[in-house]
Amino acid sequence: MLDSTSGFQRPVYQLAQISQNIAVRMSPRSWIGLRFCFGRGNRPMRALPKARLTTLAITAFVVALRMGSGSAWDRTATLWNALDEIGLSTRDMQSVATGRPVAKLLQTDEAQEIAVFGSVRIDVPADSFVERFRDIARFESGPNVKQIGTFSQPPRLEDVKALRFPPEDLRALSRCEIGDCAVKVPAAVIASVQREAGRVSETSARTEALLKGMLVTLVTAYRTHGNRALAELRDQERPLRPGQVLEGMLQKESPLLNNQPELREYLLAYPVTRLRGAEEFFYWSLVDFGMKPTLRVNHVTIYQPSPGRGIRYAIASKQLYASHYFDAALELKLLVDDPESADPNRVYLLVVNRARIGGLTGFRGFLIRPSTRRRTRDALDRYLRATKTRLERAWEGEK
Repeated sequence: MLDSTSGFQRPVYQLAQISQNIAVRMSPRSWIGLRFCFGRGNRPMRALPKARLTTLAITAFVVALRMGSGSAWDRTATLWNALDEIGLSTRDMQSVATGRPVAKLLQTDEAQEIAVFGSVRIDVPADSFVERFRDIARFESGPNVKQIGTFSQPPRLEDVKALRFPPEDLRALSRCEIGDCAVKVPAAVIASVQREAGRVSETSARTEALLKGMLVTLVTAYRTHGNRALAELRDQERPLRPGQVLEGMLQKESPLLNNQPELREYLLAYPVTRLRGAEEFFYWSLVDFGMKPTLRVNHVTIYQPSPGRGIRYAIASKQLYASHYFDAALELKLLVDDPESADPNRVYLLVVNRARIGGLTGFRGFLIRPSTRRRTRDALDRYLRATKTRLERAWEGEK
């Protein structure tokens, strides 16, 4: 039998000690509750079943955290602070603490926005995770990713040479008018396709060449002028300005990003504002979500916050373009230290995905929004499970 502070119980006892440190300003009644859970003074805890011990520790920590004085993140409490900010239940926190993935829908104040949070413990070093993530084509590979590639810096047409647009998109573009198009593209692309109409044998090839040129131009302009350079899309009567939508999303309160002000400013003011030590890359992917295959272009930033905050890496992905569905999208991944272990080969992955999706307002939106939210949550849950399994197997093979 384990003694009171060894094996599994030791890290939980350490969590209780963290709770006590945070709870110095708690009311006497709350403090009595903590002492009841974890013992008094230096007296060891009674040996409790593993599941109950974890629940008690996490419950006491969250009570202490919510009644404590500060919100600043530090290495010993970063994970629990983040989970508390998200609003996870004690049961979900227990799942996270024991290594099981959790995916949770978040409330938003925009009807067309869907936000989801996920977390899972991965038994690999943070550096190994990031090294594999840099090879984005391999990292994102899966049955839903039909094509993927990266852009050079500066971007070149050769970067999209292998890209093949869905035939249905090419046919739809041949019938497009400004304000009425089944593909999200700028007015200039629609006008160019219209000029080429009639040359039936060459229309698809010319349209595809126009689209590839559009992608290269978009990334080039964004690298020079930032969000305001993202092209206005004219598939609907009301123009869509993705740069403005992104800036609006970044200026709002956002879980995990709230405590990364330097990263938020970088994403807002890129490329004027630079982030010391950050690296970036751009990639395109053709993803099948079960409806129309969607072409997306993303700007990825990998950043190491200052030491002592418990965050090994922050990885931000900003959508610059999507051919269907998405008006704008932001993803933030944090690789966070395990507060219960000094094992360097263990990290917690925290993810927040936020997306503005057209068609989620009005009566039609009322009908499809619940199922869209559920599918988004379930997709993140599958992603967490697959990522954990794949990376842990790869790491075991490298030992």
